[in-house]
Amino acid sequence: FRRVLFRSKIADEPTEADVIDMAQAYADAAADAKRLGFDVIELHGAHAYLIDEFFWAVTNQRTDRWGGSAERRARLSAEIVRAVRQRCGERFILVYRQSLLDLVEGGSTFDEVVAQVIAVEAAGACRPLGQVVSGAAWAAQGVQVGRLVSGAAGLLRRPATGVSSSSATKPWAKPAGIQS
Repeated sequence: FRRVLFRSKIADEPTEADVIDMAQAYADAAADAKRLGFDVIELHGAHAYLIDEFFWAVTNQRTDRWGGSAERRARLSAEIVRAVRQRCGERFILVYRQSLLDLVEGGSTFDEVVAQVIAVEAAGACRPLGQVVSGAAWAAQGVQVGRLVSGAAGLLRRPATGVSSSSATKPWAKPAGIQS
């Protein structure tokens, strides 16, 4: 499996225009969801899906502005978030799911993941969801995990911030400042 996935060519590298089209396709799908009455979408940037594969150094071997450094590999996720935010507006809830731990040789480092989460949030996502494998491992790095949304995912937050007890017991509650 590993040899096939990481050592063999699976497809041709998308062109610059293809990558821009990918970001626009996410924005188009989000706009369709909003038009159909959805209040929130989640962009899946985890578990080796397309956005995550752009972020991994082992799967992203590009040498243009979409590859190379961690900052350039993270560009697609931020561009997708910006495109969705532009199409759907500031009041549309946009959640981003991020792999916090790749568990593969050559996977993303802790600092790279934190930098990507910050970039995605700055681009317009609500607090990104992080796939948490071990809360103890993240606590050792100084990261706190907020309210649980599912058995494996929680909201990543900076240690200086907190989650109120009322929102911690009501994971379905709207974030502060969002009105019907």
